[in-house]
Amino acid sequence: MKLLRFLACVTLSLVSAQMYAATTTLIHSFLQSEGMSPAGPPILSEGNFYGTTGAGVSGFGNIYRLYPKKDGSYAFVNLHEFNGVDGSAPTGLIATDANGNLFGTCQSGGAVGAGTAWELVRPASLADNWTFIKLLDFGQGAGGPPRSGVVFWGGSIYGVTDSSIFTLNPDSNGNYKSAVVACCFAGAQQPVPTFDTKGNLYAIIMDGALSIFRYSPNGDGTWTGALIAPIASLSGGPEAEVGGVLMDSTGAFYGNSSAGGVHGGGTIYKVSQDSSGNWNTKVLKSFNPNTEGFQPAFSLLQVKKKYYGILLSNNGEAFQAYPSATSKQWAVNDELDTQNTALGSYYQGLTSDPTGNLYGASERGGDMTQCVAGCGAVWKIVP
Repeated sequence: MKLLRFLACVTLSLVSAQMYAATTTLIHSFLQSEGMSPAGPPILSEGNFYGTTGAGVSGFGNIYRLYPKKDGSYAFVNLHEFNGVDGSAPTGLIATDANGNLFGTCQSGGAVGAGTAWELVRPASLADNWTFIKLLDFGQGAGGPPRSGVVFWGGSIYGVTDSSIFTLNPDSNGNYKSAVVACCFAGAQQPVPTFDTKGNLYAIIMDGALSIFRYSPNGDGTWTGALIAPIASLSGGPEAEVGGVLMDSTGAFYGNSSAGGVHGGGTIYKVSQDSSGNWNTKVLKSFNPNTEGFQPAFSLLQVKKKYYGILLSNNGEAFQAYPSATSKQWAVNDELDTQNTALGSYYQGLTSDPTGNLYGASERGGDMTQCVAGCGAVWKIVP
């Protein structure tokens, strides 16, 4: 079993490489009686992990909780089993509000089969039953199906579908009403929207060509859209984007592409504004399939000035990337060995906690006596 090894921690002021290793830990391996195929990375709230599986026990998917036991292991609780009418095949990131309520989407099921958005209301005691509420049937004014989960921002829920960006806003009674931020484009590539401190929303949209768009709230429930920057599909540039964009404190965007670059294995790119107000795209890393993994997917995470992500190669690999002291191309540290079946394969993105630990889920693997090739797993990486 190989651990995720980060072999070189190099800074401009450090002459020799400092060797260190990351620690990978299996948090939970799913049993067939619990559901299979985690649909996204888990989120951590109050010491508990929450997430969804794509199939569940009934075949429609479920929402789960993992809580810590005294022996250090985690116990599984099925909080809700989808039935098709309330949704099927939950997808992507889930979100939580300040009260511990959970929000998410399903990519099928519902009234017209185009998916649903839902809320799971936290009880006073975590051991009590949670209350499930279907918030929205997609295909009835909000586009659909939803693409990849939701994000909670400013008291509202936001997400994307194949042709729209939607929001769910609470009324005075706490009931959520749907509205459309932007609609009727060829496709959205952003897993979940990104926000700046002013509440402007950013997403990668297919509108003639893949581009980063900004949507600014007008204060009356409507939004004004503006093109920020097209994402070039030239040789050596990003193309076929499957991940979202991450904004840093300077207003620059970072993203990844599943193809393109010098070696054709995908890229990490940066879109930033120069002193003249022009937006420029720069390739920071071109993945070489012959010596590295390839096909970066999902969104990047920034943790302590370094960037983390998932590669689709070899059934899923985690990577760390950062500026190199010796090359214009960013350095990439060793990926997680997908032959470690205890951690699983087909990774579903990453989340992090305030201390910088990373968490992910695998669609397959884990306990190989379960399902056909393991029902999946939840795991932790300490960089």
